Amino acid sequence: MKAILFSLFLIISTLGRSQYTTGNAWVSAGISYRISDFTFGLEEGVRFTEAAINQTYSDISVKYKFNKYLRTGFTWRNAQKNGFLDADRIDNRFSGDILGRFKKKKTLTFLRLRYQSKYKDWFVRENGHLPESYLRTKLGFRCPLRKKVSLETAAESYYTFKNDARYINRFRVYFGVNYQIKKQHGIEVNYIYQSRVQEANPEVGHILSLSYSYDINAALKKRRKRRKKQEGQQIKKPTF
Repeated sequence: MKAILFSLFLIISTLGRSQYTTGNAWVSAGISYRISDFTFGLEEGVRFTEAAINQTYSDISVKYKFNKYLRTGFTWRNAQKNGFLDADRIDNRFSGDILGRFKKKKTLTFLRLRYQSKYKDWFVRENGHLPESYLRTKLGFRCPLRKKVSLETAAESYYTFKNDARYINRFRVYFGVNYQIKKQHGIEVNYIYQSRVQEANPEVGHILSLSYSYDINAALKKRRKRRKKQEGQQIKKPTF
């Protein structure tokens, strides 16, 4: 409850200063495969702004689990601006994560530190080879609502490294619902409030995000259990 109230405070505190507002919709689908403590992932996404395609992207990631408290990961994102038509406007983003997790009384608390560098419009900008770098800090909480449903809230800040300046220029607040349809299928719906800071008329974004995930390991495990059950039934079947 404290986390939700804190997130609401961040939103309300900026509404009076906001003059430029956008509506956004994000849709993505991802697949993951786990080998020992490594998890490999692929995600495809489309982002809309004011009913027009703003960006399409592909993420390739690898994550490593040290223990139940600490994880790390690396992601490469290839993003295409203005939808699928403008092949010249391509961004490449590289990011590294450190994720800490702590669970108490069914409530999961997590802190993610992400350093990312984005190379924007490599082919059409004179300085496209120079990255835009950020340190993103995200603090969140997740608690179960019922058997397959959980609620999540989080707050994230963007600390930019730009033109020898160091300052926070953006933050996001998340409210989400996670639904595990089956062990291998998952759906997550989020409302994201995003605002720039340290600007005279900061841009504010209201984002509705829908993501689907597929776990190959869970699917293979389910298939093995089904096959084992069928083999057991055949053995028990009487022969004449």
